[in-house]
This record gives sequence, structure tokens and C-alpha cells, in this order.
Amino acid sequence: MRLMSADAAVKPEQRTLVLTAFPAEADAVLIRTTLDDDPAAVVNGRHFYLGTLGGMKVIVAMTGIGMRNAAD
Repeated sequence: MRLMSADAAVKPEQRTLVLTAFPAEADAVLIRTTLDDDPAAVVNGRHFYLGTLGGMKVIVAMTGIGMRNAAD
């Protein structure tokens, strides 16, 4: 791990967020995504997957708004 001084400017990596509504949709996107070596992050119980899709760096996540939730 490389430590940086407080004066060092850190430019965050830019990625495109791809949101899906339900598992089948997420699976269809993830099957076409080349996942990073350490692809999964869980934040507040939500899973985020890091990878590359169509030559672009992406984060794939599911909103959980499926057919049942939409009907409610």
C-alpha cells in the first residue's frame, strides 16, 4: 500500500454506474461484463460489481425495484 501525503491530489477513478431493477436484468448485464480481480463491494446491504463493459469501466448495481415492488 502506498501512503500519500495530505498535500497529494488524488483523482478518483471514473466509472459509469449501470443500474438494474431485478436479478434477471443484473445477470444479463453481468454476463457481458469483465469483472475486476476484486469485483464486489457491499454497502448498506447492496452489492456493487466493478468491471469493464464495452471498453468502459463500470459499476453494476441492482436497485431492487422489481415487478412485485413496482406493483406495490
